[in-house]
Amino acid sequence: MNRETLYSIIIIIVLCVIAVGMLIVQGRFEPQDFFAVEFQKDKPGSQVKQISPPDDVLSAFAIDGYKPMGEKEEFNEENLSDKINGKADLYLECGFVSMASRRFADIGEPSRWFEIYFYNMGEPQNAYAVYSQQRRRERKDSSVAPLAYTVENAVFFMNGKYYFEIVSAEASDEMVLAVEQAAAALMKSMPPEPFAPRELSFLPEENRIKGSEKLFLKNAFGFDKFPPVLLAQYNLNGDEITVFIAALEEDAKPLMVEYVKFMKEIGATETADAIPPIPDAVVMEMSGETEIVFVHGNILGGIHAAAKRESALALIPSIYEKAKNSK
Repeated sequence: MNRETLYSIIIIIVLCVIAVGMLIVQGRFEPQDFFAVEFQKDKPGSQVKQISPPDDVLSAFAIDGYKPMGEKEEFNEENLSDKINGKADLYLECGFVSMASRRFADIGEPSRWFEIYFYNMGEPQNAYAVYSQQRRRERKDSSVAPLAYTVENAVFFMNGKYYFEIVSAEASDEMVLAVEQAAAALMKSMPPEPFAPRELSFLPEENRIKGSEKLFLKNAFGFDKFPPVLLAQYNLNGDEITVFIAALEEDAKPLMVEYVKFMKEIGATETADAIPPIPDAVVMEMSGETEIVFVHGNILGGIHAAAKRESALALIPSIYEKAKNSK
């Protein structure tokens, strides 16, 4: 055997070993292995850490007892309305980046299926805005994620900048269990990224209705100069009251002046009510409802469209005190 032949045989053997190794790795594939990792350099005790999954996670996703009904679908700003006609505007206004969806059917009974909608909203604040604005009143909290709930045929949850909807073709306890199992599998395959809006820390917990919070990134109450505004419902002696709060980067007084002007332009009238604990608070009425607005430094807050003036006046001092004493 000459030297060239020997070298050729060695190269062929090496290539075969590499090919076998690749097949073994692919055979042991796990969904969590699908995600990228990043290395934090120049920091003591640097470690490799998992980062959020890419939008093509649905290509590899699997759950026991269910099989994909087809390939995943992908949507962008231009064609999102083709998939969710009538709802696309909310996502687009909240910083939508992309959406992928895929259906999975029960292996034994294909008519029972669910569809996963996987939204990349760009930032956790954007995902929270969509999640909170669509949160149903008739719901059950779910343990699949810190922010998650179920209805009769679906589970909704978020993790970091990602927002998920898993909707089944039928309303039943069994299918709710199936979509929750799918949600739990998705959550296990990515690092947890809990989120709470900054504005929430400025609102007192007492009398606040759990899960009533809604974040509007812009145009709250139709006022286009507002920054992100968090709304929350409070129950005071049976009266449900909408409280709002916003945190600015600068002094909030000029914005308050602009908002009061806006309210007067659409028909509100300022009353002579004084609220001793709150300097410069403005109380207005419009169409039989009470509006109150205050500022403290860079915090702007108040009560919107309260049905009972007395209840609004009784609640607002606690809202102001919490905002004043928060950082």
